[in-house]
Amino acid sequence: MHPLVHTWGRDRMLLNERKRCCLMAFVTLSCSLRWEKGQPYGFQRALVTHVRANMVYSRSVNNQRGISYLDDAYAKFGDLLQKQGYPKEAEILQIKVLNTRNGILGVEHPDTIRAMASLALTNRDLRRYTETEKLEIQVLEVRKRLLGVEHPDTIQAMANLAVTYGSLGKHTEAEKLEIQVLEARNRILGVEHPDTIHAIGNLAETSYFLQKYTEAEKLEMQVLDASNRILGVEHPDTINAMANLASTYQNLGKYTEAEKLQMQVLDASNRILGVEHPDTIKAMVGLAATYRKLGKYTEAEKLEIKVLDAASRILGVEHTATIHAMGHLAATYRNLGKHTEAEKLEIQVLEVRNRIIGEEHPDTIQAMANLAITYQNLGKYTEAEKLQIQALDGWNRILGEEHPQTILVMGNLASTYYELGKYTEAEKLEIQVLDVRNRTLGVEHLGTIHAMGNLAATYQSLGQFTEAEKLGIQVLDARNRILGVDHPHTITAMAHLAATYRNLGKYTEAERLEIKVLGARSRILGVEHPDTIKAMVELAATFQGLGKYIETEKLEMQVLDVRNRTIGVEHPHTINAMANLAITYYCLGQYTEAEKLEMQVLDARNRLLGVKHPDTIRAMENLAATYGCLGQYTEAEELDMQVLNARNRILGVEHPDTITAMAHLAATYRNLEKYMEAEKLETQVLDARSTILGVEHPDTIQAMANLAATCQNSGKCTEAEKLEMQVLDARNRILGVEHPDTINALENLALTYRSQEKYMEAEKLETQAFELKNKAPGAEPPHTITTITNVQMAEEIQALDAGSTVLGEENLHSTQVVLNHPAQALLANTTMNPEKKAHFLSKLAKRVSKFKSKIAHLFHKEKDLDEDFAGTST
Repeated sequence: MHPLVHTWGRDRMLLNERKRCCLMAFVTLSCSLRWEKGQPYGFQRALVTHVRANMVYSRSVNNQRGISYLDDAYAKFGDLLQKQGYPKEAEILQIKVLNTRNGILGVEHPDTIRAMASLALTNRDLRRYTETEKLEIQVLEVRKRLLGVEHPDTIQAMANLAVTYGSLGKHTEAEKLEIQVLEARNRILGVEHPDTIHAIGNLAETSYFLQKYTEAEKLEMQVLDASNRILGVEHPDTINAMANLASTYQNLGKYTEAEKLQMQVLDASNRILGVEHPDTIKAMVGLAATYRKLGKYTEAEKLEIKVLDAASRILGVEHTATIHAMGHLAATYRNLGKHTEAEKLEIQVLEVRNRIIGEEHPDTIQAMANLAITYQNLGKYTEAEKLQIQALDGWNRILGEEHPQTILVMGNLASTYYELGKYTEAEKLEIQVLDVRNRTLGVEHLGTIHAMGNLAATYQSLGQFTEAEKLGIQVLDARNRILGVDHPHTITAMAHLAATYRNLGKYTEAERLEIKVLGARSRILGVEHPDTIKAMVELAATFQGLGKYIETEKLEMQVLDVRNRTIGVEHPHTINAMANLAITYYCLGQYTEAEKLEMQVLDARNRLLGVKHPDTIRAMENLAATYGCLGQYTEAEELDMQVLNARNRILGVEHPDTITAMAHLAATYRNLEKYMEAEKLETQVLDARSTILGVEHPDTIQAMANLAATCQNSGKCTEAEKLEMQVLDARNRILGVEHPDTINALENLALTYRSQEKYMEAEKLETQAFELKNKAPGAEPPHTITTITNVQMAEEIQALDAGSTVLGEENLHSTQVVLNHPAQALLANTTMNPEKKAHFLSKLAKRVSKFKSKIAHLFHKEKDLDEDFAGTST
């Protein structure tokens, strides 16, 4: 009957008559439901709409006398509503049944225990795992006492409690029970009974969570083989076994195998169950998740739009499954860089969950955590922080401080603190996360290793590269052992360690690892997979550190081409690729090409992200630096001031990015010879970095070096000398004698000595710098001069070397143009009066210093969001 006819009928009746008729309909409908399994899904789906319509009137009826037909109706419909995804309404009926049976039949009556077991299942659906556990322990104890340990109902109670233990993260307890269940079913029902096979499947899932991956895979294959033989290839349980094995393959990083199985599952479900059956929709969801892992986001999006459409039509817009589908599609939008679309969907999900299941429901808290991740991607870090604090508070209350879900949100909040420049808070949280995971999961658990990786990332941001390196080596070693060399997580650990090596100036080690990463990802995922492209981006950054700008350019052009084709011109990652290539053009001295690209990047980010987005401001900052190199200092000054004002307003005065913007404006003032303004800003920068990051942080030391350069340019050579000696001492201690930054500090101090006419001291430092550079891995042997015999030649080499370090050997001519210096002629000139030559070189030293301060106007290399490193999840 059409719902409108129902509504019309109810509206035409008097209240008492309406109640009586609805109750009669309620009881009559219950007669159509059988307690045993096997009724068609379509029938149950049609029935549930009538049941829900009648519930308003029928549930208010008091059944204190225990009228059997009412009790039977409530019990049947409670189970029906639970299975059809309406746990809130199921709970209302099941509590009625349990209370009535407790009062009339007694606590230990089999029917009371059955009612308790049903309510426990509904509580599990509502994610009230602690309440579920209490009820299921009660059910198990009573059944053991009344029915005996080997009764099928006792064994089922044991199996149910094991599932709840799994949901609570108590996988060891779950495993113990599941082994008992499997042994009992093997003995009583036989190896090939469907319930025995189901027990094997449950144990396989627990084995996976306990990181017994080989056992999990073996058990799943056993289940599939048995189901094929006993039930047949096209039986729903066989298809379900196939889906479970696919899920295990996905968890093991065997995405291609997972994809093959899931396509079979979807095809079979479509044929046997029909396009709109929940299991068919579930198969679609599984395949979409694998597509996401394979970086096939467009295919995932297509499937998830279908799923959402089907769920909305069949189950209704506010059904649990529909809301889940909405969440999955939002996650795919996030991967496609469609953050605004993701935000819209996630706000909708959160709003519906708040209304229907309440603020404290785990699904509502999860929706909150997911929206926070999208806010992170949109650069709305303050909004992300608020939601994550709420989510963390919620999980702490509901699941406890040590539950994996609580720890996961803690990790996400730490990464938001990291983005907000609250590195100390981030570090505290991540140490807490690591400590809890060490205690609860064990040192070798993947969750613990993941937490270790996140802490390593924060150490990098804090400039504690040695600590980051130690943890990174541990993470890589553990993943190699547990997951194997070719697992995606192992390859990711390799990529992260390479990034740490790059920060430590160990470019050769970084290069070696990154070539491995790129090779593995190309082989396993394919050349155009997002992770392969990301590996290309990282290797390009290392090539840049090694001064291999031609190789960098080739890789970055490849990255830009692939991203243009696969994800489109306006995707954030494509724009990042453009920004990276612009930086390489900058390093090659191709400032006009850099300027063109940077203007494109800035325009795109203004349009897509808005003027206040961190990436837009960064694009402005990069363009300002290029203007500086083109000698367009006034344009650079304008942009630098805009960047500083925006960061002051959005991030606050003490945020690391605000302080960086201040340093950049100071460098521009220096180029404009506004030394007083430059000095004032650089003193502020040095003071702020000393307070926030500590005296020995690399950025604090860089601030000291910048202030020294300004002091030297303004003729305050004594102050410059003091600062440069501090810089050299700190870099020697922290980075080591052979680090490029330490060598740079040697050269700067030498220049200051020379401008003070301390030629002996200058020569000693220059010789040291020269030897260290030639000793460095991959350094070219000196061609023209084998030893430095006099001050003048040392200075000349330094001038030439400044150019080759920044722009590469192939662009040395560009450097000479900037310095306005006929270098080869001076080297060849042996007749020039020594005093005159010394005077000329002193002037040259000042020009080299100015040139170096200009090119030290730092760029931010663009990074793709790495969810694994940040510890985010959906």
